Amino acid sequence: MSLSSRYCGLHTATFWVAVCGGIFTVAMAIHAAGGFRLDAVLFDLWAIAPYAVFVLASRLAVSRGASIAVLVCCTLATVFAVSVYYDAFFGHISSTSGLVFLFIPLYQLIFAGVLLVIVAAKRLNARESRVDHRS
Repeated sequence: MSLSSRYCGLHTATFWVAVCGGIFTVAMAIHAAGGFRLDAVLFDLWAIAPYAVFVLASRLAVSRGASIAVLVCCTLATVFAVSVYYDAFFGHISSTSGLVFLFIPLYQLIFAGVLLVIVAAKRLNARESRVDHRS
């Protein structure tokens, strides 16, 4: 059994958490724009980019612990984004509410990027230790 297929259930869970977060994010962006606007597609891509990084980190995870950590981090980032978007557009509406689509993805990308670097480093370390044991 390969490393990537060993934790398939955790990868799938992370994928679906990311998909749900992305769908909610795009739905909130469409709501904020007053309907679908073609010129807002780049902002939508920016807003959903962190979820793609979480899915990539999940696919690179080589241990059960790393897979669980990615799932937990993805879930936390999604819950954070959902709560901030909801508050910005239904709780405390202001003229600057749209700025959440710039800053929340930035915070998520930083968080996801750090996680991706850690998971990739663990993967390289695991690969090197397997090569050393074979020699």
